[in-house]
Amino acid sequence: MIVTDLDYYKRTVKEDPHNEVALANLARCYLEEGDETSALQIFHEYSGPNINDLFTDFIYSLQLQNRYEEGFNLYDQLIHSNGGYTRCPRYFDYLKNLKKFNQDDVNKRLLVCGVDAIGDQIFYSSFFHDLLQITNRITAIVLPRLVEPLSRMFPLINFVDDDRTILTKNFDCVTLMALLPRFAIDSNNQLKSKRKPALSPSYKIDFSNNKLTIGFAWGSTRPSDEDETYIKDHKTIDFNNMLPLFRLPNTEFINLQHGDIASDIDEFSQENNLSNIFTLKDLDTTEDIKGIINTVAACDILITPSNTLAHIAGALHKKTYTILPHGHSPARLWFWHRSNDGKNIWYPTINTYEQVKEGDWSHPIEQLIIDLKEGGLI
Repeated sequence: MIVTDLDYYKRTVKEDPHNEVALANLARCYLEEGDETSALQIFHEYSGPNINDLFTDFIYSLQLQNRYEEGFNLYDQLIHSNGGYTRCPRYFDYLKNLKKFNQDDVNKRLLVCGVDAIGDQIFYSSFFHDLLQITNRITAIVLPRLVEPLSRMFPLINFVDDDRTILTKNFDCVTLMALLPRFAIDSNNQLKSKRKPALSPSYKIDFSNNKLTIGFAWGSTRPSDEDETYIKDHKTIDFNNMLPLFRLPNTEFINLQHGDIASDIDEFSQENNLSNIFTLKDLDTTEDIKGIINTVAACDILITPSNTLAHIAGALHKKTYTILPHGHSPARLWFWHRSNDGKNIWYPTINTYEQVKEGDWSHPIEQLIIDLKEGGLI
């Protein structure tokens, strides 16, 4: 029972006030009882991997409840707390000489640090539209593959991929890409404006053949450490679960899965007597971000789990059906949150379909097919 757990961890913390695991579990007990105040007291007074991970999960839960302002404020506190954010040490170096950026820094010279994975950077890039309403004197450090497509989309922003060229004397303020979403929300927890595309194709590809052209992926590619592998496995759909999609009439599927898996697809197609799955020979789905953007733009719709492809499609405002793991899975992040009408609040052209039971992809795929039929697409 929760009371027993609560009492146990209270006693443990009383005997050892700096037992980080016990403190994290005590905070978890408080949250399960609905006592956010006591949990927050622990979050604010202590730090450590277990506490910070739980704090992050709590922040995500607030955002899933539409409590965006609270969530963003707490995330800001977590990042700037002792040991709360280790992914960008250079950001804290910049903070020694530059002011932390906020809404009042109109027309200030701003440096934006991006240290996240490519999908996350694409997501955060959509908030440059909101940032430009405050200042257009922006330099943003992003991944090398994103410099060209983001520069085309946001010509007023100077995108660079090497912070060794940065001189702090040229800036007034600094912020992280991960902090940009707060600038899209007003004091009433409402979006300030409709979301705009963050990417655009550089040239047009024509798939016109009187069939529904569906770009697709089924997996997530992440580093091989234990936590990231766990998330990757929970986000990856068993290819066989997608058979009902591949058997839909008058469709063709374009392989956009990260990595060189053309031979695996050919083998799968032969085993299941499929002739409508194609891999584009000239498209490197591992490195060619420009080619992927142009191919996604040419497809009629996209079907994918919550991976980089979903972010690219959402940033292009392409009609997309994103299949999510169960809500309690750590792979379910706040930015895939659905609004009341079933749309994604941040990507208005994305519909999300979530597992009812962890590990079972059948229900979301069945519901997706129903929606395709009801929408007249098949």
